[in-house]
Amino acid sequence: MAHYQTTIASPLSQQEAFARLATVERFSEWDPGVTAGAQVEGDGPGLGAVYVLTAKGFVGTELPLRYETTAYDASNRFVIIADAKSLRSDDVITVVADGAGCRVTYAADLKMK
Repeated sequence: MAHYQTTIASPLSQQEAFARLATVERFSEWDPGVTAGAQVEGDGPGLGAVYVLTAKGFVGTELPLRYETTAYDASNRFVIIADAKSLRSDDVITVVADGAGCRVTYAADLKMK
């Protein structure tokens, strides 16, 4: 299993940063591994929302991944899980206030099948 985690400081408020990140179909705006995204179930961010993100694959290929929001604590934390034929990805995004801005932590556990 591969684990990826990073934390960055943002000048955005906790609420604004969380709102931007929880709009999962926009991941391609900040994640260089995602080329496109669409919400396919639900109406906006929240528990049970489902997205298809297109990720860069091997040797120029693209891999559509269906993510479901399995935990959602508004302005604080959400979890999205993709369970595809070839891999499982458990992604946890946490946003905490830090002075006038916030700190964003993105952690992902990837397991090849």
